Parts: sequence; C-alpha cells; structure tokens
Amino acid sequence: MTVIPNPISIHRYTGHSSDTKPTQADPLGFAPPTNASTFYEYDTRVLYITPDGTNWYPKEQLAGLGEQSTFGEPIITSGGNAKTTWDTASPSRAISGYAVKMSPGYQSSWDDYSLVKVSVQNMPLVDLTDSKWMYQMTATEQLGMSLVIHVHNPLNLDQEAEISIDGTHADIDKTVGYNSHELDTAAVYFNYYGYSTGSAIAKGVNASLEDFQADAQFSTWVIDSIGVAFGYHNSYFFQYALLYQFEVNGIPIILKPSVEEQLKLMRDSQANALATIPTWTYGQPTVFAHNNSRANWELGRWDVSTHQKGSTNYAANLVGGLQTGGASAAGVSIPVNETPVSEFNTAKWSYFLDAAHAHGVNIVFWCHDPAVHSRRVEITQSGSSAGVGKGSGQNSNTFPYANADMFYSGEIVGAGTPDTCPTAYVNYKWTDFQIDSVFSRYTIYKITFEFGMLNDAITFTSAYLEEVELNGTVIRLFPEGGKFQKTVTKTKTLVGGANSAFDVLSESAGAGTDWDFEFGGQGKIVDAVVTIATTALTAEMSLHCFDKAPTCNLHDNVANTSPVAADVPFFKGAIELPALRDYGTAGLSYTHASPSTPGGLPLRFNADIVKAVLISVDAMTPGAVLCTISLTAEMEYN
Repeated sequence: MTVIPNPISIHRYTGHSSDTKPTQADPLGFAPPTNASTFYEYDTRVLYITPDGTNWYPKEQLAGLGEQSTFGEPIITSGGNAKTTWDTASPSRAISGYAVKMSPGYQSSWDDYSLVKVSVQNMPLVDLTDSKWMYQMTATEQLGMSLVIHVHNPLNLDQEAEISIDGTHADIDKTVGYNSHELDTAAVYFNYYGYSTGSAIAKGVNASLEDFQADAQFSTWVIDSIGVAFGYHNSYFFQYALLYQFEVNGIPIILKPSVEEQLKLMRDSQANALATIPTWTYGQPTVFAHNNSRANWELGRWDVSTHQKGSTNYAANLVGGLQTGGASAAGVSIPVNETPVSEFNTAKWSYFLDAAHAHGVNIVFWCHDPAVHSRRVEITQSGSSAGVGKGSGQNSNTFPYANADMFYSGEIVGAGTPDTCPTAYVNYKWTDFQIDSVFSRYTIYKITFEFGMLNDAITFTSAYLEEVELNGTVIRLFPEGGKFQKTVTKTKTLVGGANSAFDVLSESAGAGTDWDFEFGGQGKIVDAVVTIATTALTAEMSLHCFDKAPTCNLHDNVANTSPVAADVPFFKGAIELPALRDYGTAGLSYTHASPSTPGGLPLRFNADIVKAVLISVDAMTPGAVLCTISLTAEMEYN
C-alpha cells in the first residue's frame, strides 16, 4: 500500500496501520513531516499526530498536552524534614513555566523525602515502557532523582507495593548541574517494598523493570501513581534540586500547580471564577464529624502504613467516638454531579483500623428526585455487613456486596410507592434500588464514607480512609486549598512535690520523656491549652518545641536545661503560657495561649512529630495529678 501525502503545508498522510510512517529522517520519498502533521490509518480509523516530525502518537493521547484521563494533575508532597514547592526561577527549561523545587533537607530516617507524582487510572505495569526526567542539582549528592511507581492488585486493593529506582545507582546522575535520565527497562536498579506473597523478587533487592513485568505477581498489577522522588535516605543533608520535565510513555506530564490551587487563585482574583469550572462528575472530598466524633486530614504515616496507600499521600482520620443514639459519626463527603442511581455500579475503598471494631467504614448514597429535590433519601450500607472490613489493620471493600446490606431512610412523599425496596430500614441489594420504580429515577448528589452512627454505647477509635474509587474513577483524597486544622492532645501524670522556678514538668523524676504531638507534617501551632488537675495554681509555664527529640533534661522536678547547644538546630521556639488560673471549679487550673495573647504563637514546625518540654517558669506544687496539653495547628499541603 502506498502512503499518499495531502498537498497542504502541514502534511496529512493516509495509509494502512501496517505502513511505516514517514519521519524527517526518512520521509519515504515525500516532503518531510512538519510539526503537527497527521497520519490517518483508514483501517483502524485512528488519527496520529507528530509533535516533532519523528514520533507519532494517537491524537487523543496528546489531547490537553499530557493532561489526558490516564494521568492526573501533578501533586507535590514531602515527608519528615523534606519540603516540596513550586518554583518559577528558571521557567525556560520547563514546559509549563514551573519547576518543582525538591528539598530533602537533613536525612534522619528513611521517611525524609521530596516527591512529585501523578495519579494513574490503573495502567497495567506491563504497559510502562518509557519515562524521562530532567533536573538540576545544586550540589553533587549521594543520590539523584529517581522514579517511584506505586502499584496494586486490581482485584484486591489491600495488596500493593512501591517500586522505585535506587537513587544511589551508578546510572542515576548525581552531579551538580543539569542532569537527565531515560528509563532503562533492563537496568537492574529497581527495588520494592510492600505486598510480596506470590512474587519471585525479593524485597529490597535490585531487579529490572522487565523482571517486575514478567513476575507472576506484578505482571497482573496496575499502576495507581507514578512520580519522581529525591531523598529517602537515612543520613546526610541534601541541598535542593529542581525538576523541570517529566515524561511517561512518551506523554509529557505538565508540571504546574493543581487545578484546585489554580481555582483558589481564581477565586481570590475574580468573583465569577467558578463560572469557568468545566463539567465534573466528582467534586473535592471534605471531612465531617457529628457529636462525639471527629475527623481530620493527615499526611501518610509510617506507623499505620497510610503513606503506602492512595495517590496523594493523604488519609482521612475518622474517629467515631462514643456511639450513642445513632448520632455520632465521622466521614468523608464527595460531591456527585447527579449520577443516576441506575448508572452507579462499582466502588472500592481501603482504610486502616487501629483496632478491630463491630463496624467498618461503610458507603452511603445521598439521592433525590432530580425534578423535586425535597424528595430525598439516604441509601446506607450496614457497617456490620460481611462485605465491610472490620479487622485491625488494613481493610478493603468492594461494592456492591453480593448480599442484601443496603437500607434507606428519608423523605419520598409524593414520589410513589417503591416496589422492589418497599420498606425503610430493611436491607436490600443495591441492584434492587437500581430497578425500583421510585429509586431507579433518582440521582446521586453526594456519596459519603462513614465510621459510626450506632445506637450502642461503644467507642470507635480511628479509621484512616486511604483510597476511594467510584465507578472506575480514582478519587484523590486531600484537603481543599492544601491546608487543614488538627488538634493533638497529650496527657501525663506528674510526679508531684514542689517544683522550683524553671523546673521541668513530666511523668518521672528519673526517666522523664518529651511531650510528643503527632501532627504528621508541617504547619504552624496557633492555639495551646494546658490544664493541671489542681486548683488555685498561678504559675506561668513555657513549652519548648523541637522538630527532633531534645537531649536536654526531661525529668520532673529537675532544673530545666533547654535548649542545649545540640538541640538548637531543631529548636522551633517556645510557647509562653500565661499564668494558670481557675474559676473556683474543683480540681482544675488552666492556661490558654493564642495569637491574640502574648506567648509566641503562631509557631512554625516542619516535622511529623513535634517534641516538647514543659517548664514551670514559677515555683508551684501541682501534686501527682493529670496534666493535659492540647495543641492546635494549621497544617499545610506541602
């Protein structure tokens, strides 16, 4: 078959899918293809386009310059002492005008890393054939920027692993200046951690990508996120580096702030910005809590393995609390753009339970009559269903469950009489609702994942919701605007006795420890409340805060030595607490510091755990009683 060029300046070719496509190096006897030239395969009806006169891609693959549905928008994140930000210092080297500034900082453990990644719509690992990234090192380091691939079993979300290039490998450039790397699928420089049952590849041992793609376990797995990392070491201090370009399977990933960040800028600059939002299916997830429950966003944590799950490095910490009257629940709410009940068919979600519970995290559909919104129902999955995981540790659910575990409540007066689901609070299958004479006509305006809402007087502790997939669409879990507020409370029993001025307050006179506040990332402390279970105390106190464990005196009733010289690099400052007081209540004195009171707030920190030393500025005798410190911080996305 002969390839026929169309006689126009941007050349258009027509041919069979088996034909060799012309290039500038070998135009096959025709005018060399220019940028944006096309090739139409008449047998497959696929239109190809070349961006450079050499490489040909299906046109739909290049739609949006790499922002097609396969890859999500880039997300910058970090752990430990690291920090990741957007940078415009050298826009000429970046496709979008932005670079990612990756600052691993002091590497005190393996969780100090800087990372930019994109979510992937379940691309098979075997389909990954190429990746390139170009970056600038500001100093010669022990390691360079490396590729990080997060994969999971599409049939079991609980089976997942992270496959990454060893940044110390000889093939990875580490020298000061501009560097680039192209993925070598045969190079033995990948290793992994995570689920390993069924794999012939040992964890922590280098293998090639081709080895993973041929492995009995990993060959059937899919990619849910892919990115470039700098850090993940347990020693050294790393200067920052700039990532300018990133490409996966020939598709350039446009490195720029996310749509959410851009929308926030638009909202700030013009009142009608929201009018430009395109058609959507699922909106920005938010957390909520009722009565005895509480909920907050958290960065992925090593102690509960939430850093290994999902595509955003965020989890929603849902604390169910004391369950009374069916009125206490914590959850995540996801707006839905009027999806018909009859068209919603699948959901998957995973979460970590800090202990076994009678109920797990269940799904709830909020639906209404699209013509009369006052007719609305909640279709709720029973949290005790056999289809809902309840065990301590990681759990994953797939919806719909085979058995009847969905019930409804709400207001349907005037909508008619349901036929396949006639009675409220009785369990039916989801498919029953999809064919019901009333509910099949309803649309979904919100989906929530909830932990709690029981009548029994039992206490639910924490469930960390990590991953959600709705009708095949991965929902990115992270706080809107990149900021959220978190309160951490710690309590110790003081030793008692008379404290001299500037003595430490802790739980032991010989084996005291610092006060640890697990915020899970960077931010600033904006509020501090201290209570001591003794009346009529009037002493002022000071709370010294550190990004690492201090080496100063930590023992109760012993003179303070903070901050010592060795702790100064990690000393973030002191919260000066006003004099304790009470209101005549039995057994309690308290003090409160905020930005509106003298005390040094807000106080910035950049660590998963803020470690503190409490000091009595004045002499006092609190007794062997409970001392409670509550710190509230405004957490930041980066």
